[in-house]
Amino acid sequence: MTWQQTPFADCVKDITSGNRKFKTSEYLESGIFPIIDQGNNLIGGYTNFTGVVNRKKDVVIFGDHTKLIKYIDFDFCLGADGVKVLEPKTSALNTKYLYYYLKTIQLPNAGYSRHYKFLKETNIPLPPLETQKKIADILDTADQLRSKTQELIKKYDELAQAIFIDMFGDPITNPKEWEIKKLSEVTLKITDGTHQSPKFKPQGIPFLFVSNIVNNTIQYETNSFISQEDFEIYSKRTPIEIGNILLTTVGSYGNPAIINSLRSFAFQRHIAFIKPNHNLINFKYLFAILKSDLVKTQIERDVRGVAQKTLNLSDLKDILIWVPEISFQNKYASILEKIDEQKMKMLEVANLSEQLFQSLLQRAFNGKLVR
Repeated sequence: MTWQQTPFADCVKDITSGNRKFKTSEYLESGIFPIIDQGNNLIGGYTNFTGVVNRKKDVVIFGDHTKLIKYIDFDFCLGADGVKVLEPKTSALNTKYLYYYLKTIQLPNAGYSRHYKFLKETNIPLPPLETQKKIADILDTADQLRSKTQELIKKYDELAQAIFIDMFGDPITNPKEWEIKKLSEVTLKITDGTHQSPKFKPQGIPFLFVSNIVNNTIQYETNSFISQEDFEIYSKRTPIEIGNILLTTVGSYGNPAIINSLRSFAFQRHIAFIKPNHNLINFKYLFAILKSDLVKTQIERDVRGVAQKTLNLSDLKDILIWVPEISFQNKYASILEKIDEQKMKMLEVANLSEQLFQSLLQRAFNGKLVR
């Protein structure tokens, strides 16, 4: 079934201009108004100041740097930079349908540059409004199934955090008086991804960006690939080894992820590479403390820049962490392994839910889901 293809600019309106934007430093943990930004979380923070986005209907948020897309149906304030607020320009376009369609668009990967310029060049298929609503309803049902699975996975993460606190105490106050060391003192290498401009290929070794670190895991899905020869050059500096840790340092900064397979990939310089000294620190313990408020507080203090906040490698190396005896760390890792086994089973269910959702997503806009 062929539907009318309408230029983006003819049916979508950018209403970002004129709204107050809140800096990350202004975010509160709780407050009257939620702040929506281009980060991974639906809500970035809160504020008690007025500045609610002026909108007439539900809107779609587009991360100009991160390419993240969010559907917002409540009053909110706007995060600082790189956020586009979009709403239908015509009554012939359903907002939820627009949201799901935008998730199917494959935009060029410009790293942490702007992507809205590419989005504006696309076309949007416009079936009858009733068809749009049916498509949105079906995708909503599949998305809810996917979300419930993700919530169960979060419960395993919360359990791991609770065990961490029980064994080691509050990482902020260090009540058990563990030894304090700089991150550089318990690692063999702290560097970043390639500073070269990759020669991208239509296929080959995945090349990852900050946007590929999602929920503290490495997502290998990408449209950017490099040759085996370039990979071998890049990997001399950052060899892919199980137990090494990546950490985002620009934009959506401070998010760690463990390399848990020997799958080949390369990555940009906005991602730090941390190689633990396994005689001093267990990588699973290191991963846990890098996610803790102790480290987050130091990173927030050290990031520099306004439009593009950056954590410098020199500051990352000086991050202070608590270092218990290695035997105690290993005990924590052993307990965590049992939790991870159950979590992996749930991740398999999540993958099936994701595959179902993506299949429906593609069928929906090919006219094969609703006729």
